[in-house]
Amino acid sequence: MNLVSIIVPVYNVENYLARCIDSILKQSYNNLQIILVDDGSIDKSAVICDKYADRDSRILVIHKTNGGVSEARNIGIDNAKGDYICFIDSDDFVCETYVEDLLSVALKYNADISMCLFEKGNKDRFNDFTKENQVNIMVLTNLDALEKLYDKVLNVNMVVLWNKLYSTKLFDNIRFPVGKLHEDEFIIPKLLLRSNKIIINKYNYYYFQSPNSIMRSDFKISRLDAIEAYEERIILLRQNNLGKLANKAFNVYIYLLITYICILDSSKNKKYREINVELMKKLKAKGKKAFTLNEVSIKLKMQMLIFYLSPKLLIFIRNFYKKNCEYLNK
Repeated sequence: MNLVSIIVPVYNVENYLARCIDSILKQSYNNLQIILVDDGSIDKSAVICDKYADRDSRILVIHKTNGGVSEARNIGIDNAKGDYICFIDSDDFVCETYVEDLLSVALKYNADISMCLFEKGNKDRFNDFTKENQVNIMVLTNLDALEKLYDKVLNVNMVVLWNKLYSTKLFDNIRFPVGKLHEDEFIIPKLLLRSNKIIINKYNYYYFQSPNSIMRSDFKISRLDAIEAYEERIILLRQNNLGKLANKAFNVYIYLLITYICILDSSKNKKYREINVELMKKLKAKGKKAFTLNEVSIKLKMQMLIFYLSPKLLIFIRNFYKKNCEYLNK
């Protein structure tokens, strides 16, 4: 019977942690190692972890000084004993058959990764998963899965870390980049490329969309880590002779550069404005390639043309469009 290690990074989530752990303890598949990595919480999260460990011998609690979610997950991987690993964020929760469903299809199709779809919600407002909103199993090669990273419907499901079950061997010499935001963007392409098959299964994961999360809060310079993640992805894909996929990644990369340039342009922070100058230099140097690639959209090519004519004009048009679209959508 395969052992599954569930890694839960924990930091100041006392209001949601019990819901998360309870959903894991209720799993229909019982052969679990549950690793709770307390990342220096200053609320009651650490106490909650220890209380649950006293109740269930499958739970291992690791207390550490705060180092971020990537470091916490890496420590979880280092202590994992399972044949398979999955990650659950400590403010999320899962269906009772979450592990069983993911493991059964992984074994049936001999797949290195199986993944489920997820439902977003906030507070206690989540839609129930019904037979009507479930999907048929989809079997992908690693190249198919990399292609789905740019699919308008499945791209978010493909790139997030926490809705998947992984063969533990995939993490040989692969760890999360410590101190980086967008850690999923850094690591998922490497794991997909290393996999033999990826199975998409039904809805099974409840993602809590906190209004105070990093990604939904005011802009922070760490958001620019996404640019570095895409630079690494482009290199990875080109090194593996996946030129068309690298070009699709380049399309997103150029879009990100333009987006962050527009955001930083209005900042009064001197450091931000200096960084923006460097982003403009990077876009000016690399953006010309966009005109030669079929994978770069016409819309983005037009924006690049405007940028080369006048960066300020592009910023004005982008900000005007964004402001008016937001107004019309109210």
